[in-house]
Amino acid sequence: FDTNIIATFNSSLPGDNIDVLLTNLEKPNVAVSKITDLLDKNYNWKKPRYVNIQRDNRTMNITADTNKSDTNNEVNTVLLEPPLNLTGKPTFLSIHYFTNFDSIQANFTIEIRDNENNNLLWNTQLKNTSNIIEKTLYVLPENVSERQSHFGVGIDTKGKGIYTLTLKKMSLYS
Repeated sequence: FDTNIIATFNSSLPGDNIDVLLTNLEKPNVAVSKITDLLDKNYNWKKPRYVNIQRDNRTMNITADTNKSDTNNEVNTVLLEPPLNLTGKPTFLSIHYFTNFDSIQANFTIEIRDNENNNLLWNTQLKNTSNIIEKTLYVLPENVSERQSHFGVGIDTKGKGIYTLTLKKMSLYS
């Protein structure tokens, strides 16, 4: 990430200095980072029955319409295909998103599963933002690196309605 020294404190001992750094987590250092834009049109997302995906200008809207569902609780996960081969340590996930839903509560999640046995490697629940953009940066655990992984975005509905997760940015850095 873009890092600058903003102050240096010198010691009486040679080579024993303290630098204070300012790091901009919104600006990765493209010269030394591998960046994977998961919203790129070259990536395909597999969707379940009650989900619609709209993509435009590096934005992806995932809408779950469960009004015609047989059950009140539906887990709707879209999966990135093909699986990702995450390399490099550490790996960071940057997401800019907002949520919108009818008056009924929903959980919006991101998950990474092992491609071989479908074991959950990492997941997080996103905040319900009521159409206000949220910017988050996650440090992914070591067990996610160096393996083929399924990347999923889920909407776990708690009743019939229309639920939308809008992704403005979703990138992996390693």
